[in-house]
Amino acid sequence: MKIMICTVKSDIVYHMTKFLTYLFPSSEYYIVSLIRTMKHRVMMTRLYRKTVEKTLTEAQDVVEATLRRNGVTNITRDLLYGNKVQDLLKYAEKHTIDLIAITPRTTYSLDRLGRFAKKIIKVSRIPILLFTWKTDPIIAKKRVIKIAKIGNPPLKILNEISKNHDIKLITLDKTFSAGNRFHEFDIVFIDKESFLKTPTKYLWIVTIIY
Repeated sequence: MKIMICTVKSDIVYHMTKFLTYLFPSSEYYIVSLIRTMKHRVMMTRLYRKTVEKTLTEAQDVVEATLRRNGVTNITRDLLYGNKVQDLLKYAEKHTIDLIAITPRTTYSLDRLGRFAKKIIKVSRIPILLFTWKTDPIIAKKRVIKIAKIGNPPLKILNEISKNHDIKLITLDKTFSAGNRFHEFDIVFIDKESFLKTPTKYLWIVTIIY
């Protein structure tokens, strides 16, 4: 399975990388960063590009080191130049990515979606893994992973998890009233339409949006 990690310089992205190696230890990983091109301030463009390239290269170094430290060897790195989420998605489609891993935001305020996360979830035709802090106890306890699925999630991803871990799978109806019950699960597979109706409800669990 191919996983693309949307990489910026952020401790949250580094935590997400560690979790991915736990959940999908035998996958092929793509470390990808988007450098936004400047259409104005032409004289600043060269300095801007050099600074951002350096920052993102350092971030990719940390992500790659985390992957290798946790046994991953099949790794590809790329810097993309563009201004749109679609530039990342075109890359993902070209390389037949199965899962795109993102964080709600690049800061520690994970209680709401940032603009980038909203956009990529809305337009992506590839499933998205949305990272949250719920992952830490999953790794620490190394227990049976409790998974809820709403609708018909991609079997390839579900099978990849079950190949490496014992799981308990619960099927929920789309009309399921969440309340506090989502906290019983480690991972929720949910269709995009249902997620986008009330995204903040799912930000305290690992969500795979398809």
